[in-house]
Formats: sequence, C-alpha cells, structure tokens
Amino acid sequence: MVMNDIDLGWLAGIFEGEGCIYITQDGRTLRLTIPSTDLETVEKVKRLTGIGTIHQANYVVKSGESRVIYRWQAQKLLEVQDLLRTLLPHFGKRRTAKAIEGLAIEPNPNGYGPRNPQRLEVCRRGLHEMVGNNVAVAKNGNRRCRLCRNERERDRARSNRESLSLS
Repeated sequence: MVMNDIDLGWLAGIFEGEGCIYITQDGRTLRLTIPSTDLETVEKVKRLTGIGTIHQANYVVKSGESRVIYRWQAQKLLEVQDLLRTLLPHFGKRRTAKAIEGLAIEPNPNGYGPRNPQRLEVCRRGLHEMVGNNVAVAKNGNRRCRLCRNERERDRARSNRESLSLS
C-alpha cells in the first residue's frame, strides 16, 4: 500500500476521528471500521487502503427520520496489521495502544486468523479427546472431532431413512 503524505494524513485523521479498532475479548477477531454518512468518504478509504468492504445500513435518528450510513470494514488479519503498521506513527495515545494490541496477534498458517496457542484437548461438545486419528484438520486450519462428525452423519442418514419410510 503506497500513499502520498497528504493521503496518509487524511486517512489517519479520518481513522483517528471516526475509526474503530475492534479486538474481541478472546483475541480471535481484529477488525477495522470507519462509519460515515458520506459514501465518498468510505469509498476513498477503500481506494487508498486497497482492502476491505463497504456496507450500507439505514438507521433512525431521534426525530424519527431515516438516514443511510456507510461503513468501511476490513478484517483479514495480515491486511489489517499491514494497515495498522502504516498508520501507527500518526495515531494518538489511545489508538496507538489498541493498534499495538492488534499487531501482537499472531496469524495462523493460512494468514487469516490468529494462532490459537490453547489447542483443544477435548472436542467442542466435551465428549471426545482431540488426539491422534480423532482430529480432522480442515483446509482453513480448523480442527474437528471425527467421532462427533461420524455421529452427525449417522444421525442424518437415520433421519433420512425415517422420512423415506413415512412417505
């Protein structure tokens, strides 16, 4: 991401005034957002950064009038961290602290989310140990319990057989 000093200053100012660095309590999500009622503003943010998406929503103000708000949002970890590194020297104290917290998140091997240092010792349902052949690793790096998966498939097949016999 290459920006001239004027664009970098503009982006840092918009982010400092309107932006949000969102990190979940478990540290599994890092997201940057900038809301605005001006579509041109969020489009310029997207153009300058080269990342993120723009969403549109309607909201009602106190007078009962409906307004449109646009929100630029980016959440791919490596892209967000790259942008934070670029903007970091231009942030105030509070945003700098939050940006440093976001930069400390270690990405997993596919680069899209944080590495989870606490690997599951039991499945999500708490029924089976997550060791050896019972661990199925998806393309995105998520670990799944094979015994629970097999159980779900058996239940699904049984339900299909029952629905066919009733008809």
